[in-house]
Amino acid sequence: MVSTAALVAGVLGGACALATAAYVAPSVQRHRSHRGVSSIPLSEYLSFEARVRWQSLLLWLSGVSKELEVLPDADTLTPNVIRILGQNPSRMTLRGTNTYLVGGGAKRILIDASDGNAAYMKHLMQVCELARVQEITDVLLTHGHYDHMGGILRVKEKFPNVRVWKYLPPNGGDRTLRVSNAECELLGIKHLEDGTEFPVSTGANGSDTPTMSTAPFVLRAVYTPGHYNDHMCFFLDDTATKSERALFSGDCILGAGSCVFDSLKELMTSLKLLQKHAPRVIYPGHGPVVTDAQAKIHEYISHREQRENQVLEVLRKASDALSTVEIVNCIYKKLPFALQLAARKAVDKHLLKLRLENRVVVQTHATWFQAPTYRIAA
Repeated sequence: MVSTAALVAGVLGGACALATAAYVAPSVQRHRSHRGVSSIPLSEYLSFEARVRWQSLLLWLSGVSKELEVLPDADTLTPNVIRILGQNPSRMTLRGTNTYLVGGGAKRILIDASDGNAAYMKHLMQVCELARVQEITDVLLTHGHYDHMGGILRVKEKFPNVRVWKYLPPNGGDRTLRVSNAECELLGIKHLEDGTEFPVSTGANGSDTPTMSTAPFVLRAVYTPGHYNDHMCFFLDDTATKSERALFSGDCILGAGSCVFDSLKELMTSLKLLQKHAPRVIYPGHGPVVTDAQAKIHEYISHREQRENQVLEVLRKASDALSTVEIVNCIYKKLPFALQLAARKAVDKHLLKLRLENRVVVQTHATWFQAPTYRIAA
């Protein structure tokens, strides 16, 4: 007689098999039928797509704040910049990832690609049709998180000749990448050097293939680690006046709230670098357009300095060493669970910076059952 446990296991196994088949079969068919992705090894294609879908599900489950400003699905910000919302709202992505179609002719450049969900691709293709865009020549990725680069397969399927660019840290960098350099190469992603410039077509004079000497605008890549060690920002420069009109900030600067960062020291250096470039407007990776760029950058720098001072003040007032969770509970009040995790990570990065500067020391080191505690250095 079959036991209940065996029966349940059989049902679950069958359900998993059906779900896997339902996912794999269409993906294999897309891989075979689209020239833009058929050169990617099938195993890498399926693995990348599965990870993107899983990460997107986790973000979706976190929910989204109703207090955030509602953004349109697509919005023409200037004659040469159209924002297409990524349709992937969550606590971490706000109303969704902002992607930007840059240029004014039949050939344009796309900055970031969301996670490639069906709703996003529908809006992207509708915008291309309405704007008479025949080809996306290049996708410039601000960094390798799935909510920004996950859509590259779908874009490649629609535009087989598109080139995809991302900064690939030498030897993978000093921290683990979400998508390794080796994987990026398998996916057909090209290495984006700091300072690389892309001529931007405006469609004027019937030219859709401008050169660096004839293009009225240029997109210039600027390496800005901090959010992560593969992060790039892009400046849209007016080649006639050499003035930097706009900054596409990725996740270095958001339109609402503060960014998550992997290295506070690198983030502060990047923010000060962007401050020196003096952009007029910021098109962020998430949230609304920032019309006063200098004020926002100053706000970000001041916010991090203020948060650092708060961490130090909490430790000074404490009668004993404190853990990260205890510090977070003193600084932040009534945060949703999903944001508590982000706050803990942020405080951990502050503590790391302060330790490197010998301003804070570890009192007790982490064990299996206890988190590390910190105190002010003597």
